[in-house]
Amino acid sequence: MKKIGLLLGLLSCFSCGNQPKEQTKQGLGCEGHKATAVFFIDNKRGVDLEDNTQINALKVYADVSADGTFKVLSFCKPQSARIKNYIYKRVEAYTIRRELMEEAYIKPGEQYLILRYQPGKIK
Repeated sequence: MKKIGLLLGLLSCFSCGNQPKEQTKQGLGCEGHKATAVFFIDNKRGVDLEDNTQINALKVYADVSADGTFKVLSFCKPQSARIKNYIYKRVEAYTIRRELMEEAYIKPGEQYLILRYQPGKIK
């Protein structure tokens, strides 16, 4: 009886280990990938927030260019048209700091990012 249990355990381990990691992540979409950076697109650097300010975060798939601008290609979770329009407008005015690009913390190309915004600023 113990031998059968051991044999079944070994077979299940071998069947799981034969699949490449990329195949297991395929089809997971945003959930299977980590974001490379988090950007606060509403707040200027050095400006303090009020104590009770609500901050939301959303994960996007974006194309980052070498000059520090980026374009949102898709949202990982469905968003309302109002939020999408607001994010698109804020991203147009936002640029990634030059130091982050020069030190290769952020590399140009398509990648997942987390964008933080203040829903209280949406009109």
